[in-house]
Amino acid sequence: MSDLTYREAADYLNVSPATIRNWTRQGLLPAGPDALIPRRSVRSVRNDIAGGKSPRLKKRANKKSAGGTFFPEEYALSVVEKSFLPAISALDDRKAIDPAKVVYCYFLNRIHKLKSRNINRIKKEMELWFIELGSPDTKDLQKSLSTLSLPDHPDIAGLIYQTLQREGRKSERGSYYTPPALAGEILSYYRGQWKTFLDPCCGSGIFLISAARQSGSPINITGWDTDRTAIHIARLNLMLQFPDMDFEPAIAVRNTLSDKPFPQKFDLIASNPPWGHHFRKKEIKKLKERFPEIRSGESFSFFLKAALPHLRKNGALSFLLPEAFLNVKAHRDIRKDLIEHYAICRSVFLGKIFSKVQTPVILLEVKKKSDRPGTLVQRDNHFYRVDSTRFSRNPDCIYDLNMTGRDIEIFERIFSYPHTNLEGKALWTLGVVSGNNKRFISSTPSEGYYPIICGKDIQAFSIKAPEKYLYFDRKILQQCAPLSQYRKNPKIVYRFITGKPVFALDRSGYVTLNSANSFYPETGLDPEIITLLFNSALYRYILKKKFNSIKILRSHLEYLPVPHMEKSERRILKELALKAEKQSDETGSVILEIENRVFNLFKINHSDSTYIREFDL
Repeated sequence: MSDLTYREAADYLNVSPATIRNWTRQGLLPAGPDALIPRRSVRSVRNDIAGGKSPRLKKRANKKSAGGTFFPEEYALSVVEKSFLPAISALDDRKAIDPAKVVYCYFLNRIHKLKSRNINRIKKEMELWFIELGSPDTKDLQKSLSTLSLPDHPDIAGLIYQTLQREGRKSERGSYYTPPALAGEILSYYRGQWKTFLDPCCGSGIFLISAARQSGSPINITGWDTDRTAIHIARLNLMLQFPDMDFEPAIAVRNTLSDKPFPQKFDLIASNPPWGHHFRKKEIKKLKERFPEIRSGESFSFFLKAALPHLRKNGALSFLLPEAFLNVKAHRDIRKDLIEHYAICRSVFLGKIFSKVQTPVILLEVKKKSDRPGTLVQRDNHFYRVDSTRFSRNPDCIYDLNMTGRDIEIFERIFSYPHTNLEGKALWTLGVVSGNNKRFISSTPSEGYYPIICGKDIQAFSIKAPEKYLYFDRKILQQCAPLSQYRKNPKIVYRFITGKPVFALDRSGYVTLNSANSFYPETGLDPEIITLLFNSALYRYILKKKFNSIKILRSHLEYLPVPHMEKSERRILKELALKAEKQSDETGSVILEIENRVFNLFKINHSDSTYIREFDL
């Protein structure tokens, strides 16, 4: 019986390798020689998780294997449909049955007494599905379904299937179906511009249905997916949408990422590809061999690479992606590849459109080439065009689509002023991840414990007095820097995740938890002045426009300009920073003076400073 590597143990327990490392540090899993873990110990932990003997481990493991269903409200179009979802979920609670079987029975009821020119193909599809399900007894389930009032929805079967999917499975697969209205809206933009259509990860086929409806025919509509149940649904949906036509749907079980290239090219490719799909070790190895440019292992990046070769010369690809695609460092690989080989033609900011997914969404359109320069951006009802050639010059090839023409002019003025920055000129320290706050954090000081602060304790120019203490031992903490780095003062601390960046001087050498990070500027850079600059409306504007991220990363702060200035100006700004740090009754007027002086420092005129202040509200 061979021992397991950290990766093998992670796959076995359905957690991340980082979690395995944390459990070994805390003694929850024994680590043998050569960083191997006894297989017997891993099995024991899995049994404890399954049996509920270790609630903390179960909670961690269940992040990737959550068992509850939820209602995909964005996929339902009306109040009637939303009221239908609890009845479906309750049916599953009573029967504890396979979602595929429920959907199969729905179609059995649907095609009963159906008159269609395509009835023979529909029956053949149902017979094949029946065999795949193991020839189940369906009478009771058909009867239960027949009592439900079915709403008028373009994809009732997909609605049922999504509702009955366990949340953990959907999260692991990264699959959340597209709202029908949104699919229709996306395709309406291309009305009359295509003859052949592909959805390379079609699910139950809402894009296929929308495309067929808009073109008036299911012919030349192609869809692929690895989920056999979803493919049955998509094929039946399309045949039932066109009962007067005898045709074979071009919808098949096919792995877009690993199957041989498809010979046909398409005018339009539109899809909502999986995000964050959990690939197995062997799968990710093969994918990286096929797509060596993609180092992140992100599923939507692989789908972009796999789908684009299927475009015709003048075709368009339109994908729904997380907004993080635009600026997160991990996605630099696909951003760089796209900007080097394709034209980024259009992007639409859509906000949060999926239940249980907090990530805002964008629509990205890519073509092999474009007749028009730049990228058309739509945010709500505001349209503007940006120069996409600058993307390759941005840090990490960020697609800074928030930047309008006016913003570009302001940025040029700011960065034309003589300045330095923090790159290579500061000691950066991440906050501590304890791995077990109950074990390592106390409300009372003791030997070996140090006062700690977290993100919420940090305000602009000030830090709330610590109320907790951390037992500091690098050997057992999950993530931490040397204690000496936390004890440096004055260092600058800031919230790692925030809607409004805030910075404060730590003169007491506090340890920070992972919601707060810090940096210590090298000699010659005044920490008081940097804190003042970074807390100003102008610098919040720079961060928001350039990076548009709720995470404040080291690379973001290293991008910010630290202007050269006369000694007299430095003295005045330092005095203002010290006044703001005292948090007196005069703080409001001090902040106002700080804002004005920072604008004047970069020669920002009244009109632009007003624009920036309004943006900062």
